[in-house]
Amino acid sequence: MPRVSDAHRQQMIDRIMEATFARAQQRGLHEISMADIIDASGLSAGAIYGYFSGKDELIRAVAHRAFEVRLTALAAASQARPVRPPAEVLGDLLGALAAPRDTGLVVQVWALATVSEPMAALAHEAYGRVSAAVAGYLTAWFAAGADGPRLSDDEAAQRAALFTPAIVGLLQAWIVRPVVAPGQDQDYEDATRAVLTAIAAAG
Repeated sequence: MPRVSDAHRQQMIDRIMEATFARAQQRGLHEISMADIIDASGLSAGAIYGYFSGKDELIRAVAHRAFEVRLTALAAASQARPVRPPAEVLGDLLGALAAPRDTGLVVQVWALATVSEPMAALAHEAYGRVSAAVAGYLTAWFAAGADGPRLSDDEAAQRAALFTPAIVGLLQAWIVRPVVAPGQDQDYEDATRAVLTAIAAAG
């Protein structure tokens, strides 16, 4: 059997994940099945199971992809010198999170986490990754921000640990906002940027 090229493998994975994403938007994560994904992708069951063990692994991969670019951008902001202030970096993150939140995928994962162990594990993992990315950025800001307090590494890490849960909470609220408060994005963005400016001044 000829070896499958890396490019072909990636194309197949992308096709399967796009089919999963499309059906999740149409029917909801709790309703879709592997049969739905197979039908939407146009591939055989054997082709899909050659890349993914089942629905839970597929949903995990789709969720990871939805956030990967955003978290990568946050990591890049942490490495830049001088570090841009929170109201800019984390404020921009709200816009970057607009796409995954508008699909409702993240809200569905959180809802299913209350009744599904695999979804609970996925939600916990996502929370941990976002928290780590935010903490890494804040540590960099407090230590090397353009107009930051220039704290020692230890002090910067302690200050970041103090504020990270609150900021992650703001991001979570932003993601569910289309469900609980549609049409009020601007007020939330303005309020969030004000909070972030205050946090930056708390150094």
